[in-house]
Amino acid sequence: MEIKSFKLKNFRQFKNIDLEFSQDLERPFTIITGGNTYGKTTLVKSFLWCLYGQKLFDDKILLNKEVLDSMKFGEVEEVKAVLELDHNQYSYKITTRETYLKQPSGDIRIQEKTNIAVLKIGDGGNSIPLKTEAQIKEEIESILSPELSPYFFFDGETNSIEQITKRVNLTNAVSEIMGLKRTELLVDYFNPHSADNVVKRFQNKLETNDPILAQSLQEKLEEKQDERESKIEYLKSIDQTINELELQLAEKEKDLDENQNILKDQEEKKNIIDEMRDLIDDKNSDFSDMMNLICNRSYLLNNLFAYSFKTNNLEDVLNKTAFLTEKSVSHITEEAIDELISRGYCLCGAKIETHNDAYNHLIEQKDYVEPRNYGKQIEYFVENETTTINYSYNNMESLAEIAGDIIDTIIELDNYQKRLDTIIKRIEGKPDIGIVQTAIKDIEYQKNTKEGERNYILNTVIPGLDSKIEELNERIKKISSVSDKNKFVEECIKYAEKIYQMASKKITSEKERIRKDLESTVGSIFDEMYTGNRKIVINEKFQVSTTLVDSSKMDTSKGLETVMNFSFVAGLMQLIKEKINHEDEDFEEESSDDNYPLVMDAPFSNTDEQHIANICLNLPKYCNQIIIVVMEKDYNMASDKVSAKVGKKYVIKKETETFATIEEEF
Repeated sequence: MEIKSFKLKNFRQFKNIDLEFSQDLERPFTIITGGNTYGKTTLVKSFLWCLYGQKLFDDKILLNKEVLDSMKFGEVEEVKAVLELDHNQYSYKITTRETYLKQPSGDIRIQEKTNIAVLKIGDGGNSIPLKTEAQIKEEIESILSPELSPYFFFDGETNSIEQITKRVNLTNAVSEIMGLKRTELLVDYFNPHSADNVVKRFQNKLETNDPILAQSLQEKLEEKQDERESKIEYLKSIDQTINELELQLAEKEKDLDENQNILKDQEEKKNIIDEMRDLIDDKNSDFSDMMNLICNRSYLLNNLFAYSFKTNNLEDVLNKTAFLTEKSVSHITEEAIDELISRGYCLCGAKIETHNDAYNHLIEQKDYVEPRNYGKQIEYFVENETTTINYSYNNMESLAEIAGDIIDTIIELDNYQKRLDTIIKRIEGKPDIGIVQTAIKDIEYQKNTKEGERNYILNTVIPGLDSKIEELNERIKKISSVSDKNKFVEECIKYAEKIYQMASKKITSEKERIRKDLESTVGSIFDEMYTGNRKIVINEKFQVSTTLVDSSKMDTSKGLETVMNFSFVAGLMQLIKEKINHEDEDFEEESSDDNYPLVMDAPFSNTDEQHIANICLNLPKYCNQIIIVVMEKDYNMASDKVSAKVGKKYVIKKETETFATIEEEF
């Protein structure tokens, strides 16, 4: 398959474009450059709409918006794509169109749905228009089936070069590309375990000694075969789900890889917020302790009074009083002494008379009792405050320390807030990588669950059903009557079983041989394109990975995934060209066109300059036609090294948000 030209009319951004593609083996590149939102992805997707009628857009209205807005009520406009290509010694003109009607309400509706027409042109110029939808579908699928198109058309959005080796259905794709599909269909047809197979048809012709038992066994056999068929179909849906999850996972991992700086900022943001929460808790706790101390009236007043007591040297108040504290008497008042004198005798019975010794002592003592003398109270006060002052310094220092801690915490919080504000401003509008990481874990869990279910069905349920089917087949054989007809049918069954065994063995050996050849070929191409320290590994499902050649050496090369996937696609093309089917007289493989184009949007977005150059220099060895829609800056990174291999170059010009043109650069 080789693309000659492509025309678009009124297709989304493109009102009228006419492109011709390089078919020069020495200059196989056609480069189309354009900026973001210029229509690069739209252009690649338009090929798939033309070939298969696939609308890979959220908005299913393909009509150019400017054309739509200019339409009058009742007016009809068409969207059209015309693809001209060569394939297997024929030329093809594939025309796909869809028409739109503007209604009186101003709404637009599809008047005629996507319609594909194919004109097949032979060597002599004789044209053969394919008339029926079935003929058109069969012819296009013979050129390139929709299942294989993702390996040659990369729109960078629904299908990117980074995703190609993560597909679950790689085995089916390789089988079809390498010509094993017909043999696989043969295996399915002769498989005695399947619901509709040759053995079953022969068994229905067997004559039996016990028709009722035979009917019962046959019904049980069909039940198990139908159950097996149902499980096989369910496995296909599981594979499809796993494939979709793989693509989602690749996309999320790509987001994660592309936003490592954001991830670092978001992790720092989370750490800062956690630190600030701890600091706020500490500050609140300290403040609460401080307020409890302050709000405790005795604590604060006692400490403040003790401080004042010490500052004003109140401990000397006792020494400065006119009363001698040792003569002071507590709890005896002046009125009590007057009453004793009036009574004339003391509590001890001594007589009290004016100016006798007892009288004189009592008169003198009146100066040292309440209310004239507070010496004892002052003594108690001094003793108490002296004790308090011993603790007051520690208490006030504790209070000051708590207050200092609170101030330090507030300053630290302020510094954290400034850092947080800077990070928030830096990541504003960027994706939340934490959400991406959570999504990755969720997708991995779903994928592992589906893979576990798949393995259980494949390794336990299906073998169990196969064993039961074989048992029922043997029971049916045993009750068949002895007759010439049965002998002939049983011989046919043996041949059918032998064909199944041979075809199964053929498929197994061929797939392993292709896997080894593909691993070797892809590995050699990878070595030419990659500048790191890795080698290619391809497993039994044809999924590709890399491993370090020498684990002691650090591999820091960029663009690993892109180079690996380009190597895989180039390896497939190389094996197609070489027709790796070795001599085997048992089966004749399907023939296929050994040329396929590569049509890609933004294939180098995650690749460095050196690897872009390596890919572009080596890809033409394996592919005769390469159409790349790319950012100008990405192309410029390697243009000096690959320009000699560019046969055609175009540039997309954005005229308005809804209209773009494509011009050739000579």
